[in-house]
This record gives sequence, structure tokens and C-alpha cells, in this order.
Amino acid sequence: MGKIIFDGKSSDNYGIVVEVLPDYSSAEKNVEFVDVPGRNGQIAIDNGTYKTVERKYNIACGKDAPNEFKSSAKAISQWLNRGVGFCRLEDSYEPEIYRMAAYTGPTDISNIYGMAGRAEITFTCQPERYLKSGEIPINLAASIGETDKSIVIKNGTEYTSKPLIKIFVESINATDEENCTITIMFAGTEMLQLKIPKKIKDKDVLSVGDVITIDNESCAIYLTHKLSGGGHSIVNLEQYVDDTKNESFPIEFNPGETKIKLSTEKISCYAEVLPRWWTI
Repeated sequence: MGKIIFDGKSSDNYGIVVEVLPDYSSAEKNVEFVDVPGRNGQIAIDNGTYKTVERKYNIACGKDAPNEFKSSAKAISQWLNRGVGFCRLEDSYEPEIYRMAAYTGPTDISNIYGMAGRAEITFTCQPERYLKSGEIPINLAASIGETDKSIVIKNGTEYTSKPLIKIFVESINATDEENCTITIMFAGTEMLQLKIPKKIKDKDVLSVGDVITIDNESCAIYLTHKLSGGGHSIVNLEQYVDDTKNESFPIEFNPGETKIKLSTEKISCYAEVLPRWWTI
């Protein structure tokens, strides 16, 4: 018996049975074919992206549903429609991957004598089939001085990934007037450098325990600071990117091996890299 997990909730919670194994559908390339006067055939303009894809499930709910038909149908509809935008979608048929999916309905569940129901539900999915192995953090220690703590990360897919990198601040060695420098390098080439002041107008910019997030998929760089009274504050760090460098942001892992290095000045930290491997 298969199950669906959408937006963090399982179909098991609603007495749902997936009746038919879903088809395997890969995304279609975004390619434009153009006629050229005086030339046979067409030319293909490939913009390097893929279209969204549909994921369909034929489901049934019956005697194992937690309530009678109307209540069960309503609960199923609310579950499918509760998500905003693209939410995480998993199922037991491809347990090694997840997708980012949106559900727009309609949710038409047939009423079988008030005791059971059937429906076909369709999710609109982003083209990537993300590998769960790409969610396992890869630890990266900072290289300080002559100590080289570079590591090699291998992308075993055929597609370029955009990792999520989190940098955890352990100590700060800068004076109030100095900058803390964090540099990410690939095989000796600087990919991104941050020069963050320790203080601005007597207010700390960096503190021990802060987390710097480099989200290469959304091209966002920000700091998360834990507040003493509870909660967190978020600070945009994009203004501290050293644009005098010939950098290659967003950072990407091409297929094959990449030697990555984290180096710092006036600050002690380490990083966790979530590579976000994906296929089509």
C-alpha cells in the first residue's frame, strides 16, 4: 500500500489508499524551434531550463477513513489545499527523492454510497527530482593560516546543483574597527568573499552563535541571530559581499568532483554544506 506525504502530512492520516502506481514522468526541456529563411529544417534554441511536470495519484478512502464520507472528503480537501505555493511532496514509490509541488485542485471525490470515495489528484511539480542524499550535511572546517582543510565533494548526477551553505560563528577575533572575512574557494579560485564589520555605530553586527546562510538557489545571503528574549532576528548580508573580487556567485557544484575550501580572517567558524543533488 503506497502513501503520499505532502506539506509534512501523510495520506495515512486520512485513510487514503493509492490504488494505482503513479506513472514516471520526466520534465520537458524548454526548447524553441525557429525557422530560418533559406535554411532547411529549423534551429533549436535551448535555454537550459525545464518545464513543470504533473504527478498524478488515483486514491480511494473507505472503511479505514477516520470519519464518515463527507467529513473524510472535507479533511482530504483541506490537507491538499493547505499548502501555499510549492511544498514538499514525497511518496513511497520513490522513497529516495522528493519534489517541490503545488496543488490547485479541484478536489472531486466520488461518493460511493456514503461509505467510500475515489479521486484522481494532480500535483504540479517543479522539474527537479531532489535526492534525499543531497540533504545530508557535509561538514567543512575553516582553513586558517597554513592549515588547509579543503575537502572534495562529488556530484554524481548529470546536473549542476546550487547548495545551501550554513556558516556557524564560534568566536570573533576582530577589534571594533576591523572586518571579519569569510572566503569560499573552489580549487584555489575565490567564489565568494564576505567582509563583515564587527560593529557599526557601537552595535554588534556579528556575535558568537550567529549563523550565516548562503542560499545559492535563491541567491540570498543572510545572518540569523538568536535573541536573548527568544526568537530570532534576520540581517541581510548581501551588502558585505566583496564586489572587487571576480567571484562566481551563486556557487554551484558541477557534475564530478569539486575541491572546496573555507578560509577566514579575524573570525573562527565552520560550515555545513547541503549539496541539493537533483535529477530529472
